[in-house]
Amino acid sequence: MKIKTEGISEVVLEVQSMERAVQFWSNQLGFPIVEQWGYDNGQFVEELNEVWATWLYVGGPTRLGLWLPRMFSKADQKMKQRSV
Repeated sequence: MKIKTEGISEVVLEVQSMERAVQFWSNQLGFPIVEQWGYDNGQFVEELNEVWATWLYVGGPTRLGLWLPRMFSKADQKMKQRSV
């Protein structure tokens, strides 16, 4: 089966250190930060006690997400497996 695409909208990388990832992707490579989110009670939030997700503009319609690993509960993991 062939799927026709128009391009890439978003790519997300899971990173171990948000500080190091932002330093590399934004400060060294120059991709501007578009948005940053915190994480609370299993959901991304706009409050930034700690940055859990950073979106960078990488050109055209595309942005790169840098996310810290999320620890899903056993129930969340079962739900995710059912949706595959």
